[in-house]
Amino acid sequence: ANRMTISWQALRNLNQPLLIIIDYAETRQTAFLSLLRASLQNPGSQPVRMLLLARDGGEWWDNLPSRDPHCEALLSGYATSGPFRLPALYAAEQDRQGAYRRALNAFAQTLGVSAPAIVPDLVGEHFERPLYVQMAALLALYGERPTTAQGLTKALLNHERRYWLGLLAHFNWLEPERRAEQLLALSTLAGGFATPRAAEPYWIKASGAVLSPADFNSLFRALAMLYPGTQGLQALRPDLLGEGLVAQALLRPDADTLLGAVLSNSATQFVRRNALTVIA
Repeated sequence: ANRMTISWQALRNLNQPLLIIIDYAETRQTAFLSLLRASLQNPGSQPVRMLLLARDGGEWWDNLPSRDPHCEALLSGYATSGPFRLPALYAAEQDRQGAYRRALNAFAQTLGVSAPAIVPDLVGEHFERPLYVQMAALLALYGERPTTAQGLTKALLNHERRYWLGLLAHFNWLEPERRAEQLLALSTLAGGFATPRAAEPYWIKASGAVLSPADFNSLFRALAMLYPGTQGLQALRPDLLGEGLVAQALLRPDADTLLGAVLSNSATQFVRRNALTVIA
């Protein structure tokens, strides 16, 4: 709450009309409500609009006004509208092919490689969404041509696993990529961890303390370099990729311990809510 109050004060001091966008809003309700409350208690002279981006509406959106009495009147009144579902960005296959070529050239230029001339089959409904088109373009640079939504996600996660193996190769651990998967799935379910100390109790419940505290600290800090949050280790983004990782982790034989770690009574309310949101 204090951080959001400070953030609002900095925005207010700009003395300009503001459009504030909250991404992954369904997992950041507390932060959003703190920011909204600060803006209501100390309003500026310029108009302010807040735009919440989420995978969908549903129960979290319906219950949002009741979560804070200071914000309830505004969230239940005429100043609040929605939710509005975004239409398909690339409805026509021609639009998808154009977006694919633009993404392919941008990735190729950034990576310093040649762009292949082949355009994959982009007829699947999921290619209405730009993220899947961009996934296909990135994978094409590696000579891969998956076209299903699951195939694209799985292929990208396989690339991530190779990063983990390279990053953790100097540790004498059994299946280091498996440890990385566990911790990243845990962080994605929990909404990120600010420090190894905050993550360790969940890790112990999920993994049975297969690593020493020193090794766990090394694992956390190594992954935090690849997936840094504002502080510590964040959830794997974009969320479709994070959900794909969680889905694979939940197919493992020890999935019950992973769920138990984030849904037990000892987990914070934020962690439980975030985990249920990701699972849903």
